[in-house]
Amino acid sequence: MTNPRLKNLLREVVMEARKEKICLVEDIIKAKKFMFGLGFTQHDEFLTDPVSLFDRLYDLDIQSLQIILNHYSKVITSHVVNQLKP
Repeated sequence: MTNPRLKNLLREVVMEARKEKICLVEDIIKAKKFMFGLGFTQHDEFLTDPVSLFDRLYDLDIQSLQIILNHYSKVITSHVVNQLKP
């Protein structure tokens, strides 16, 4: 690529995708910590090997990360709502 504008545009797009991925990974780890606090003990990877967990999640594509986060959000919401029921 010899066009500097095109190079800069491509660099910006790649950086935005990386930022989005990192934010999703961080949110998933926060959700795992919250779920662990609710008693979901299978979500303890952040205690044993947080770097490996981050690496494994970062290797996934953005759509997969969004699906995982959406699933965890539904589980957390359902669990909290069920706790609030009399």
